Amino acid sequence: NVNGVFATVRRPDGRIFEDVIQAGAACSNGLGNGCPTTPEGNPVADSPFGRVQAAISSALSGSDPLFVHTSVAAHPWTIDLCHKLRELAPKSIGKGTVSVQMTGTDAVFAAVDAARLHGAVTGRGPYLLVGESSYHGSGDIAFGDNPKANSRMGSRQAEQVLYPCYNPLFEKGQGESEADYIARLEKRFRDVIESTGTKNISGILIEPVSGSSRVAQPPSGEYMEMILRVCRENDILVVADEVMCGLGRIGGSTLWASEKFNINPDIVVIGKSLGGGSLPIAATLIGEKVAKTIRSAGEHYLHSHTYSGFALGSKAATQALEEFSAIAQSGHVDKVARHFNDTLRKSLVSTANIHVHGEGLMVGGYLLDSVESPTRYDSDVERLAIPILKRECLKNGVDVYAVNTSFGPGFMCVPPLTITHDEVTLLGERLAAALDRTIEELNAVQNKKASENN
Repeated sequence: NVNGVFATVRRPDGRIFEDVIQAGAACSNGLGNGCPTTPEGNPVADSPFGRVQAAISSALSGSDPLFVHTSVAAHPWTIDLCHKLRELAPKSIGKGTVSVQMTGTDAVFAAVDAARLHGAVTGRGPYLLVGESSYHGSGDIAFGDNPKANSRMGSRQAEQVLYPCYNPLFEKGQGESEADYIARLEKRFRDVIESTGTKNISGILIEPVSGSSRVAQPPSGEYMEMILRVCRENDILVVADEVMCGLGRIGGSTLWASEKFNINPDIVVIGKSLGGGSLPIAATLIGEKVAKTIRSAGEHYLHSHTYSGFALGSKAATQALEEFSAIAQSGHVDKVARHFNDTLRKSLVSTANIHVHGEGLMVGGYLLDSVESPTRYDSDVERLAIPILKRECLKNGVDVYAVNTSFGPGFMCVPPLTITHDEVTLLGERLAAALDRTIEELNAVQNKKASENN
């Protein structure tokens, strides 16, 4: 387990599963799971995860004060992290402002606060454009299109306006060309802006690659170009939520998903893997132009709570950024991602029932009665899908992120970026076997139900 890819899973019922490939940690496991070990079981200190652990251990054993919290000053380790993030930031951010937070949800709130403050000083309203079926944090007050929360969201729901996302499997018309589909989405997008009023909009939240709500659906280049063009025409601030897809996960020899898709955001949000899989930490990178506009108006940006700028998490994150940068520059993710995609698709039998999409080492898909239509399983059959998939994954030695979405049961496979060519072969074969067995069982239930109704 030199790369921290495998783990032992102990279930509440006492069952133990050995050598399970960890690919379901919602992108928080970028450098591996647990402490990597040699075949003899000895810790591997000279590994990405091991070096993050060493940074934490060194901090804990040193003489610097750890648990002194103050609202008027930042810990030196937090300042170090801010400098590192400014050094590595996307070009569009420049030498902007960094707000260090505890979670991705906190960091999104910080980004929205900055966008709205910028809007206030430039004469714009508080509304935020948020993608349909998007997810930007947990809880009823978080931003995003969460059907369960929207019925009780209250104030946040009133502050956001939904815009159309790229979702060709379910929304592209039969025989409709890609150009016509994008043109239709553009009309809908412009209608949203017009009905809301351009001057009422402070910004737009964009997921370069969607997270759990649309299980790693990437956009097309044409769609992203259209969204950005319309936003720039209307002077709408662009906020890139890279909590799940950032830090090199989608490849392209860059840390930033927004750079791979040429988004040039005004604000970027990161989290999940930022703590190296060890400690909670997130950050909001506010572009230099946005920060200058706020300061020139005599305003001061502050988004803080008790443990913003978490010192020990900052120490881990600074080392983790070194590791992620080295992985990105090596081109490793692109190589293993291509092989994983090839292996999964070649090994998968149930292609009529499983739609696979993704970018880099962020791959997902849906389990359907038919991909071609597409048609979902009956609701009582759908309810069985996620429990069966989780069971079959563990039996086959792989853990993925299995989730019910607005479009049916889905999965997302997000292994550590340290995974090797041989390990990714095993991952593709194991996942295909688990998916095939799940579909076999779901189809049996669906067919039995159909025969009983006849």
